[in-house]
Amino acid sequence: MTARFSELVCEHASSSSRLDLVDRDHGDGDIQQRTIFPIVACDGNGMPLVADVMQRALRTPFQAGIAGVPGRVFHVGQPVAVGNRSAVRVCLGAPGIAGVGERMRAGQGFDAAFAPLAADVADLFGKWSYVASLPFQPG
Repeated sequence: MTARFSELVCEHASSSSRLDLVDRDHGDGDIQQRTIFPIVACDGNGMPLVADVMQRALRTPFQAGIAGVPGRVFHVGQPVAVGNRSAVRVCLGAPGIAGVGERMRAGQGFDAAFAPLAADVADLFGKWSYVASLPFQPG
């Protein structure tokens, strides 16, 4: 499960010009076993955005249907300093793991049981990319 989650996070972070996955090429070479991914959001000029602002924006419900962006609230890990930038962390937590396990115990195969978690990850990155494109002031 961690390998699939890792693959999804890396894929979504890589597909957005506004998101930069920190330690993509970490020295341990075992990114498939990671469950925490620090990601820096950048503006259109590649300048890092303040992670606190990103985290608050992801927790803010949007009016449904704005530019096709999910109106949902997303809780991500606390911002962390990464050199002169700050990152928000995406994590595979116990609720995600338990949800997949419960669906498998109910008779779903792994792919079907993992699908809701994959949809959540896709929605998170869709909102995050949109939020990173908005004009923000540090704070």
